[in-house]
Amino acid sequence: MFKFIQNILGSANARTTLLVRRRTRIISLPQTMKIIKAQSLKLVCHVFNEDDVSKKISWYFNYNQIISQNKFYNETTILIDTPQNQDSGNYTCKVESEAGNDSRTTEVIVIELPWPSTFVRASLVNDSISKSIVVNLTWTPNFDGNMPIERYTIQMKDSTLSDINEFSSLNDEIGWENKEDIIIQKNSTKTWNLLRGLRPFTTYSFRLSAWNQLGEGQVSAPSDKVTLPEEIPSGTVKSLTAIPRDSTSVFIEYTKPIESSINGQLIGYDINYALNYPNLNWKSIRVNSSTQSYILKDLMTWESYLISVSVVNNVGIGPASEIIKVRTLEGIPRRAPPIIQYAPLNYTTMIIKWHGPSSPSCGQNFQIARRIPLN
Repeated sequence: MFKFIQNILGSANARTTLLVRRRTRIISLPQTMKIIKAQSLKLVCHVFNEDDVSKKISWYFNYNQIISQNKFYNETTILIDTPQNQDSGNYTCKVESEAGNDSRTTEVIVIELPWPSTFVRASLVNDSISKSIVVNLTWTPNFDGNMPIERYTIQMKDSTLSDINEFSSLNDEIGWENKEDIIIQKNSTKTWNLLRGLRPFTTYSFRLSAWNQLGEGQVSAPSDKVTLPEEIPSGTVKSLTAIPRDSTSVFIEYTKPIESSINGQLIGYDINYALNYPNLNWKSIRVNSSTQSYILKDLMTWESYLISVSVVNNVGIGPASEIIKVRTLEGIPRRAPPIIQYAPLNYTTMIIKWHGPSSPSCGQNFQIARRIPLN
């Protein structure tokens, strides 16, 4: 550089050299980094500076906390071997030098599986859709793992069976089964769900797990136990049979219905029977829950009967079983048929006519006997 100066006293000139340095600056640091929990995190702050310009690099966490030296790989690099949730935040690289200062911040998000929901509660409510008692399951969502919750999986356990299982107390994981998945819409939350299709008179426990893009999180603690009320039986007895015992009684036998179809406490059975006539007049006899065979007595001789059995619990009577037919056996005629005509046809033959019984009590075979007087 050349400079010339002149005034009334004279003139002067001088030559000097101007050294221009390029500004020290950060040239590479991502704005956002997502890292899976426990996978190593490496942040590199690439700085440009002239070779003859010294610089000082400092790292800050959430803008004011100086990062510990034990996390440094070298001056420009931070290395965290197993990042945890508390390592999420803003990391700022700041460079200072005679040729200028610069800083950049990157947001680090440590993502992980969702944490288990808390305060899981189950209660009975009236459902306006199914017109029945259902379970309302509520919960409080927990930390989502820095990723949106996509769905919940609800599991249920029949605690009625677990209470009688001697091994259930040794392993609380036995007996759980998936009830349903709840899809979560974008930018929305879910804290309750109505559970339908459960068995009446059954004690349940519930738990749930949350899912994000990484997968399924740890399952929650189980809810308190809840018992659904009884409902009218939906099932019928099995293997119903009936055989005639004599002319006025029939032996009936059946087996218990499927346990889950009783829908309550079994208190007995209604044995229904009627004469197989056009205008059925059904009669019922109630027997206790331990009875699986019965003799119907005082029936009419040589008549066809229709028989069915219904299951009874504390709420009411279930549907009738399949209807079977049975006929009582023949009986002994009460009196001889009245003879209305008899006459000899010749010296060795006689014709006899009589009325049959007013109601059939047998196959209507007749025996004709003769007696010869002694005198």
